[in-house]
Amino acid sequence: MLPIGAKSGYLEILADPWRFNGRLHYLTRCVCGREKLIRVDHIEKLFVKSCGCKKVEGTTSAITTHGQSSRQLRTSEYNSWASMIQRCCNPKSQVYKHYGARGIEVCDRWKSSFENFFNDMGKKPSKELELERVDNNKGYEIGNCVWATRTQQMKNCRNTRIVDVDGAKMSVRDACALLGIPERTIYWRVCKHKVSHQKAIDDYRLKIPGGNTALGALMGGGSQ
Repeated sequence: MLPIGAKSGYLEILADPWRFNGRLHYLTRCVCGREKLIRVDHIEKLFVKSCGCKKVEGTTSAITTHGQSSRQLRTSEYNSWASMIQRCCNPKSQVYKHYGARGIEVCDRWKSSFENFFNDMGKKPSKELELERVDNNKGYEIGNCVWATRTQQMKNCRNTRIVDVDGAKMSVRDACALLGIPERTIYWRVCKHKVSHQKAIDDYRLKIPGGNTALGALMGGGSQ
């Protein structure tokens, strides 16, 4: 087995191998910056030397495409993904006994690609939020994960309502806190007008000044 940090072709080994679809895989980083799971035997026999990018020259443009996973540009979202992979898939992780050993798994789509995870979960509205499962009896997969505060994590339960705020999935409570909307107002609209929590939040944002740019301002951007 190759040690962490070893180089093979254009790939760097990032973690000890773990079993995926019945075979051992390394988590690797290509020179273009892309993270990918690759079979151990394919790397050690030099069948695979890169992530699959056709051109390893001109890595500046490649790093722009996959920049979230490059060492210099590693983001909070990437760190959340990498931690999820480690605690569910790496038996040597200190917290594996609480996740992987209990049968908590990462769906194949997210396990094989940070890009898939980021496309599904979106950017964190706030760096204080962490990756949380809505139903603790299920694994990390689309529809069962949100960006949540530590307080919300402690109160995690099966009936948490999930909404989308500018592409980011989160609980109704966290959405109201980030947007400055009274939580009771949203639930009042849901009960009186018989609408979904998503529609109640969307409609309320249209009625308040700057409602549609509140999240952007909160993230430091605001409207241009």
